[in-house]
Amino acid sequence: MSILHIFILQRIGMKSHKRSIQSLLENLGKPCDVERIRREMGLSNWNTVLRHCLELYITGEVEGLKTTRGWVFWSDIPTSSVSRGKPPKGHTHGSKNQTEVIR
Repeated sequence: MSILHIFILQRIGMKSHKRSIQSLLENLGKPCDVERIRREMGLSNWNTVLRHCLELYITGEVEGLKTTRGWVFWSDIPTSSVSRGKPPKGHTHGSKNQTEVIR
């Protein structure tokens, strides 16, 4: 097999992985870390999954957030108020009970 054939087969595989990741995130309906995506898809290489997720994130096909423990990705969730990792306008990180003054 020529190098061109191998390259084409790799590109086809990458597109199918991206579609699988995107449909997995849509079906789960909640944010997932790279490790969970890797396990759900049955893939062995964590870095490959991260690469595909980041490419989907850059193109705007999925949402993502870099946390202190790694990346978290999700599909556009209509009930979620999270958008590109920012809290909704007018909201803070704490609950209303935390803002009350203790006397």
